Amino acid sequence: VEFQFGDGVRVNDDKTALVAAMPGMVGLSKGVIGVKDAEYEQWKAEIKLRRDNMEAVLTIIPGLTKQPDFDESWYREILDDYNIKFGADRDGHRFIPDKVRGTYVRTVAEGEPPLPGEDAKLIERYRESAEPGQHIFPVQAGQVIVEKIPPAKGARGRNVLDEPVDPPPGKDFDLVAGPNTALSGDGLKITAAVDGFVSRIKDAWTVAPAMQVDPASGALPRRINHDGVVRVLGSLPRGHMIVAAHHVEILGDVSEAEVVAGGILHVHGAVQECIRTKVQCGADMFVGSARRARLRADGAVYIKETARECNIIAGGGLFGETPKASVAGGRAVIGNGADIASIGAVPKVATIIYAGVPYVLRVRFEQTSREVMALQQKLDLVNAPLINLHKKLLAKQISKPEILMYRKLKLARETLTERLRLRRTLLEKLNEAVRATSRNSRVRVTDAAFAGAVIAIGTRPHKIDVRTAKSEFCLDDGGKHVVVRKFS
Repeated sequence: VEFQFGDGVRVNDDKTALVAAMPGMVGLSKGVIGVKDAEYEQWKAEIKLRRDNMEAVLTIIPGLTKQPDFDESWYREILDDYNIKFGADRDGHRFIPDKVRGTYVRTVAEGEPPLPGEDAKLIERYRESAEPGQHIFPVQAGQVIVEKIPPAKGARGRNVLDEPVDPPPGKDFDLVAGPNTALSGDGLKITAAVDGFVSRIKDAWTVAPAMQVDPASGALPRRINHDGVVRVLGSLPRGHMIVAAHHVEILGDVSEAEVVAGGILHVHGAVQECIRTKVQCGADMFVGSARRARLRADGAVYIKETARECNIIAGGGLFGETPKASVAGGRAVIGNGADIASIGAVPKVATIIYAGVPYVLRVRFEQTSREVMALQQKLDLVNAPLINLHKKLLAKQISKPEILMYRKLKLARETLTERLRLRRTLLEKLNEAVRATSRNSRVRVTDAAFAGAVIAIGTRPHKIDVRTAKSEFCLDDGGKHVVVRKFS
């Protein structure tokens, strides 16, 4: 028989009895014998400070003697003993029960928390004189590009000991001046050092020199490679190519031509028949309309009218600049969500929107999924003859050539099993990343999504069977199905 005992009790040397390990009072607690200290019979009351002295909590532990009088004088005395001077509930004694049968815990004082200061703000001064629909901004030497408003100080608070509590500072950031700009001595303004166009590379503000060409004058080179901003005052015809380190603005159309911009790409007209050419940028892309074109942007893609039978890849979202913007036919892979007037409405041409997963992550996920399936098929092909040879081996009916084949197949199975394990582990991690990025993605259709279109959030596709007007598509709480929510 083993002894069950609690605190203050031990087994004697010959293992035949329980003895007290300390002086005190013996008793049972949940059927287990123990010894409490001599003060256990006395009632205990104390105040503990929490949350950096912003909260005072009264705790009363019953004893074995008669309950003391927890009246107003006792209550005020214990507040004074613990130096509680601010935010105290002066009538807290009224809430103490007449008979305290268990440990009593109650907050008796709370401090006044400080108010945090406002975060630093950035004012983009170069936008102040911009026209509606303008996305590439010229500046002149000496013009202030951006200005920072420093974080504001908050209001002090007080803790329950009546001590001042300093507010947390607002979030701050540093302005970074890049080429052709200057930072003011106080670090609050960046000024253009030359004429050009505003550009931002990572966190650095720069002014990029501009190259401006007019096709009407016959001065449009077939190939343009410029380290600044390129502006075309007309259309870019077939066979031409523009590569710019910063922004590209084309006031006309782009037809069977190639455009690569390191910054923003703004095509005022149409991008058409650019299936075999590159039309891409390292920031946001703005197009009037598009037809049979490949569009790729590291940022978001903005459409003014219709993108028809296009292949769109966007690291950000897909948005309509006007109430009539639509995607009709083709495929769009976007990292975030979409907000557009209509989707679909092209007979015999599928319209598919993949939202919520960046293109690189989606490609890797799909590729890894295919690799897992291929490895599983190979493993099944190896297992079938290996099982037959293993039966012959157990029956001692296997020949020498079959033994060699058995060893090769066994080694191949071990190799495939390990490769399959590694690929499945990677697939699980990729699947978790896909779920994380697509959890809050939304595809909002302000006019209609037409029958035949497919909207996939993450890895969950949803086919439109009937015309659906004014709807938002998103994942359910479990992330397993796409739900459709109507709005007015």
